[in-house]
Amino acid sequence: AEVISSKMLLTHEAYNWKPFYMPVRTAVWARLKPKCRTTDDGPAVIVINAHLSGGRYEDQCFLQRLAEERRRQPQRLLGIFAREASAKDAGLIAGDFNASAEQDCADPKAASGPGPTEAYFKRVMWMSKTVHTDARKLGLNEDSAAASFVEYM
Repeated sequence: AEVISSKMLLTHEAYNWKPFYMPVRTAVWARLKPKCRTTDDGPAVIVINAHLSGGRYEDQCFLQRLAEERRRQPQRLLGIFAREASAKDAGLIAGDFNASAEQDCADPKAASGPGPTEAYFKRVMWMSKTVHTDARKLGLNEDSAAASFVEYM
């Protein structure tokens, strides 16, 4: 296993606003080859499984540079693949990405009403004292904070 998260301090109402370290996120990987092949020669599949930062508690800290962290973690996964794979290998990244698609990418205008990310923000995130406190510090209203959350996701 390899750590893919940074040692980042966050603040949250649940911790009485005292800084705490973001939970550690890791990735594991395996090099898969055909069972009947007795050597490491030839192509393989590098399978990487990871759990990216996010989720109902960490998401409430999204205005605390967590979006930058979520962008770096997939880059670290690609770094593992670059280091472990040979030129002939294929890669597969799987896991819990703590993300949702806002709408059908093929036809973004086809969605009616709020998508799952926007609904999650309004129903859960915007109700959080942590999000309100961070938004106020940054001078963001609900719409601006919602736009930042969609980008974060």
